[in-house]
Amino acid sequence: MAVVALAVCVHSVTRDPVYVSPTHPSRLRVPSVEALSLDPYVEDGAALVVTMRDVSLGAAPPLLALSDGRFSPSDIQGGENGHLATRILDALAAERGGHRTLTLSIEPEVPFATVARVVYSAGQANRSHLRFAVRRGAEFGVLTIVLPPLSGSGVLSPVTSATVFAEGVIVARGELRYDGTCEGVSGRAVAAGRTAAGPDFLAVTRCLSRLRAAFPRDPSTLIVSADPDIPFGELASLIAVSRGSDSFPFYSRILISAGVR
Repeated sequence: MAVVALAVCVHSVTRDPVYVSPTHPSRLRVPSVEALSLDPYVEDGAALVVTMRDVSLGAAPPLLALSDGRFSPSDIQGGENGHLATRILDALAAERGGHRTLTLSIEPEVPFATVARVVYSAGQANRSHLRFAVRRGAEFGVLTIVLPPLSGSGVLSPVTSATVFAEGVIVARGELRYDGTCEGVSGRAVAAGRTAAGPDFLAVTRCLSRLRAAFPRDPSTLIVSADPDIPFGELASLIAVSRGSDSFPFYSRILISAGVR
């Protein structure tokens, strides 16, 4: 009788499974990053999902198809030299609720040329704060960035930037670029090279930490970018290490640029 009573007790506390949205990052392929801190993932409006095959808003059918992660020129206003994906703009503009924040779940292999056009189109739809969905081990979260103001106002000098390119990562502050020892030089310099696994983000971390310690009165703003063919996963890793930690934050305001060095 004791066994029967126990079985009834266990059955009485069984709960329905928790609903997980189809666009939750646990159901998608998002970049894995080595981050000391992540912002929490919050379901707030439909997420924009970018895969190597297509772009969709929430669980709706795809807005448009991609070929190996790239837009067809016919889907971009101005063709190959344009930036605006009008179907993305229209879909975001049609959303109700007046959201100014947008979560993006982007597969890590998507090239930055595509990411830049998605981000630009979101900006034209008045989405000025973007949250890139990422994972850290079994934890899911977001990396929050903002779009630079069109006029350039609001970005205080000296401007510090970090750009991922074929040879590694360029770190610049004002007119100086920083070399592998994080010494500022006026010519060409690479702050972090590449390893078999990709850019040496540990070297990037050391350089940004040194810059923040050397120039504590600098604005806590960093502009990040990448060359067109760089996969989004590498940009996400750059953003992650640029945040620093809760005890020693590097840059609390990260802006994303269109990739012009």
